[in-house]
Amino acid sequence: MQQTFGKKNRLASKIEIDTLFANKNVLRSYPLTIYFRFFETTNPDIKFVTSAPKRIFKHAHDRNRIKRLMREVIRKNKLSLTQFLEKNNIGIHIFAIYSSDIEVQYENLEKSMKYLFKKIENEVITKTSI
Repeated sequence: MQQTFGKKNRLASKIEIDTLFANKNVLRSYPLTIYFRFFETTNPDIKFVTSAPKRIFKHAHDRNRIKRLMREVIRKNKLSLTQFLEKNNIGIHIFAIYSSDIEVQYENLEKSMKYLFKKIENEVITKTSI
């Protein structure tokens, strides 16, 4: 499996993003807040959006660096989540928001993202078994 973050992994549809926020599935792990929506499908896919708030990071180069780091962490660690989703025929949309006012190290960001991916897997298991 390739470790890419291509166009097919980007969530860009306004309708899909609005649907994602309407469901209100939220997980938090410093410095990230994740909104997600999962759905059953015959073609499992995983789509992401990353965000760094302008009111906290005034300079565009700071926001761009944080979003670049977040995309890199997702690219490196999405394999386990993708395999889990393919096994269960589930698609997922994720909106990741950087919610700290300081830039954290890559290792801390990666640790937080791995934790959130495991929590998402647990949420999917509990919601689909009901």
